[in-house]
Amino acid sequence: RYWVYKYNPSDDPIVWAGVTFPDTVEDPYHVMTRVVQPHLERLPGVASMEVWGVDQRAVYIDWDRGRLMAHGVNLGNVVNSLATDNFQQSAGQIQDRGQELHVRSLARFPGLETLQQYPVRDDLVLSDVAEVQLRAARSLDINRINGTEGAAMAVMKESAANAVEVSEAVRQALDELEADGRVQGAEFFVFFDQCELITES
Repeated sequence: RYWVYKYNPSDDPIVWAGVTFPDTVEDPYHVMTRVVQPHLERLPGVASMEVWGVDQRAVYIDWDRGRLMAHGVNLGNVVNSLATDNFQQSAGQIQDRGQELHVRSLARFPGLETLQQYPVRDDLVLSDVAEVQLRAARSLDINRINGTEGAAMAVMKESAANAVEVSEAVRQALDELEADGRVQGAEFFVFFDQCELITES
């Protein structure tokens, strides 16, 4: 088989880096996507950043088959009820003094406790037949840096930006982030920096 594709070497990441998290960090995904990524993508000349090795936390419902059978609960009915009671839907637009406002219908469970107390029957709630938890997805991947849990990230520059200037700005931003309390003690390690290759050559 043959594949024809267009490739531009300038699309390669200019900085490859890793980050380690202390055991006290509950949600590394939040740190990377809500703190680190926006901080780096705001830098002049940075086009985008990609992250690997951090799993997003989500609500998981682990059904107890024995309890479902003991209480005579139809699992399909419960799942359908949960799906119809937890939704987000577009409801159109409103024109107001030259502004266009988008309207959404929100019917989301406000928290884990509300979901645990969701009525399955008059005498039964969800936590009686299932374990409801907020946790990261179980992953087969293991990501370690110097034996500590970690993640990898790649920073891409805009096509017209100067690679050396952008690389230096990224390194400075990583130093700033290490001193930022919002990263909760995360450490950054630069594995590859295009700036070094350019300046050495």
